[in-house]
Amino acid sequence: ALPISVMPGDCAGHNIVPCHLFLKEKYAADGSFDKLKSRLVAGGHRQTWEGDEDASSPTAAWETILSVLATASAKKLRVAAADVQSAYLQASRTTATPVFMRIGGDIAALLIELAPSWAAFVTNKGELYVRLIKAMYGLKESGLMFYNDMKRTLDALGFVASEYEPCLFMNSSPSNPAVVVVYVDDL
Repeated sequence: ALPISVMPGDCAGHNIVPCHLFLKEKYAADGSFDKLKSRLVAGGHRQTWEGDEDASSPTAAWETILSVLATASAKKLRVAAADVQSAYLQASRTTATPVFMRIGGDIAALLIELAPSWAAFVTNKGELYVRLIKAMYGLKESGLMFYNDMKRTLDALGFVASEYEPCLFMNSSPSNPAVVVVYVDDL
């Protein structure tokens, strides 16, 4: 599912940001081509921001990460790392101000191939205008939305954030104690 809701072409007066598609070739360990990865990024640099609230997400300090790793090494504890795939797309947009994105002709044509019913929404310039219903890479508040979702998930699992480091979460399970450090979209 895409993080968007297709809108009619007239979004005049709304917060409209452009988008860009980035492609990256991925190679296997033997050097052969494996796959082509893409990421659609919203142009948050054009996003208007209302209010004085801070939209930035906390990020674990390197000292925290190194301290956790040093402690785990000294105590011979197991360490694992995890990357949340399409992390920002997992987080719902929670701000009251809607954000609309203009999708240019080439990318719009690709989307129409995936969802032919969207052809009815293409403008005479071949563009699509969509309302973002999920956080998306490039938007000012997406990192914070993902962090807040991750914090709610960890809270529900019995983890408590450190008073001094908001990206350090600990549970107090006597049978299975654990520590989680959140660094952007990695754990």
